[in-house]
Amino acid sequence: MSSKTPDILALARARMMPPPDVGLADWMEEHIYIPKSVSERPGFVRLDPDQRGIANAISNPANEYVTVMTSARRGLTMILVGALGYRASREGGNILFVQPTADDAKDFGKDQLVPMIAASDKMSGIFPVQKAKDKSQTLNRKEYSGGTLYLIGAHSGAGFRRKLAPWAFLDEVDGYAPSAGDDGDQIKLAAKRGQTSWERKIVCISTPLVKGRSKIEAMFLAGDQRRFFVPCTQCGHMDFLVFSEPSDGRGHWMHWDDEDTYTAVYICSENGCVIEEKDKEQMMALGEWRATAEAPAGRASFHIWAAYSPDPKARWSMIAQEFVDAMKSGVDALKVFVNQMLGETWEESGDAPEWQKLYHRRLPYAIGSVPDGVEFLTCGVDV
Repeated sequence: MSSKTPDILALARARMMPPPDVGLADWMEEHIYIPKSVSERPGFVRLDPDQRGIANAISNPANEYVTVMTSARRGLTMILVGALGYRASREGGNILFVQPTADDAKDFGKDQLVPMIAASDKMSGIFPVQKAKDKSQTLNRKEYSGGTLYLIGAHSGAGFRRKLAPWAFLDEVDGYAPSAGDDGDQIKLAAKRGQTSWERKIVCISTPLVKGRSKIEAMFLAGDQRRFFVPCTQCGHMDFLVFSEPSDGRGHWMHWDDEDTYTAVYICSENGCVIEEKDKEQMMALGEWRATAEAPAGRASFHIWAAYSPDPKARWSMIAQEFVDAMKSGVDALKVFVNQMLGETWEESGDAPEWQKLYHRRLPYAIGSVPDGVEFLTCGVDV
């Protein structure tokens, strides 16, 4: 027997060993490095407690659908990048990554994915460096030893066709067109790409937009609607954070004195205790995700918003001030606040009169005729 035989056998055993049983959160903190070009906080990923729960839900094989309805800048796209690296390094297979448009997909590949691949040894070891005229490595397609990563836009059905992809990541889904060309809903199209796989995973993340038309809100409501419960620092009562005093009593709520937003604190939903901003880190460390609705097995959905963020730009006083400013600026500014800061849908409202009032003001014109004195005809149609 050759002296090289033991080494060959050891290598074979190592290759046949299953990967370590580690969740996405720990994997990201060990392997993903964020360069300065991508984040104001460069370095190895350090996930917040709420982010850890979302990341581990993605890697949990029991979850087929994972939905996150979120405010802006909560680091969810970073988690998606980590998730595709996690998948590629372990089971492999084709991966579908969907952005609102083809240009968005290219920008994501160029501005976020490629720099993170280059900065992380683990990622650069999975995905080869892009070379000139190498069609296997482009801004829309990246082949690796276990499969292919497709970066596509949601506006056209062509990107979804003829692709088998058990794992699909859909980013900013409320920015998608109503339909992928003539092919229909993009989330359903992505799900079809992995329909024959026992390990299908559909991950949808977005800031919500308009109520009634929001894809991410519909997905959130179809799931178990998890919210991040944190303890009151005075009495220990666990509840999630809301912006306004709730009518149903659910949620610690924000309060400040008149328009002095620097006094912003949280009020305990159980005993009215005052929770100060300085205690946020402690609250978050003791927080946990809890489902607030029943849902079919395998449908995990999350809502997270700015009040939980450790970012200095998301201090409670700054959230309160942004609301005060939006109220003074008008409806458009308030809509941005609700979507981007609260991570909630905006409900359109109007002052339209009851239909009966308009109906009774009709005049008895004969069909096909124009009354005397009329010189100009106009028509308004509400579809």
